[in-house]
Amino acid sequence: MVEWSAVPWGRADVSRLCRSLVVGRQFAAKRARLIENCASAGHPARVGMSGLPARRRPGGRPILFGEYGMNRFLIALVSVTVLAGCASDPARRENIVKGHSATLPAPTAPLSSYGRFELKPMQIVDGVSNDAAKAEVAKDLERRIQERMQPMFARWSAESTGVRSAKTLIVQPRITKLRVIGGATRFFAGAFAGDSSIAMDLELRDAATGTVVANPTIARNANAFAGAYSVGSTDQNLLGYIADIATQYLEEHHLASAQTGKSQ
Repeated sequence: MVEWSAVPWGRADVSRLCRSLVVGRQFAAKRARLIENCASAGHPARVGMSGLPARRRPGGRPILFGEYGMNRFLIALVSVTVLAGCASDPARRENIVKGHSATLPAPTAPLSSYGRFELKPMQIVDGVSNDAAKAEVAKDLERRIQERMQPMFARWSAESTGVRSAKTLIVQPRITKLRVIGGATRFFAGAFAGDSSIAMDLELRDAATGTVVANPTIARNANAFAGAYSVGSTDQNLLGYIADIATQYLEEHHLASAQTGKSQ
């Protein structure tokens, strides 16, 4: 799923975007007229801006690759802009997090049956740990997860009573894939730097028996063009989304199992 920038858009930003769209279309139109004039003078233009053969409309006027590509680019640009504005809405972000969490397989044991929760340090595969830049991003993600989960686990432990207070659930996050384009790279290379993506397993294991009660994989990616347009904001947003979804998964299944226990 594509992630979009959480940067708020003002009236000035929209105005600048509209001007850029107009200029882009004017450029394509002027170039089309130039080629058409050359053709009428007996010098048909056989090549578009990219060096590819020019296509022609039924009426005979050439459809330049540059014009065709510009139109497609402008459509993509408008889509990114609209979604970028929507992503600044906290309600929309919450809906995305809850929606993703709801697609993950549920634990095989009720989380509310545990009274203690032990969050282990982040595990990372060799392909990530051997890359200094990726390892640094992994540490940032681990910090975000710690900040979200530790207070929640402390609250649950304080509320536990009876037999369940003696049971411990081990929470082991594990990064299996990580590619987050840095701000400098995104600034200079733009969309050519490619997509950003993160995949993380969230293993839940019974401390006494070693039984794995859940191991969902949380995977998200940020589109290269959105990353270029937001100058890296959507790339960095991935970390927050992964941490939020993991926390939401634990919270909703702990609450659901607690409510089920009360109703029985």
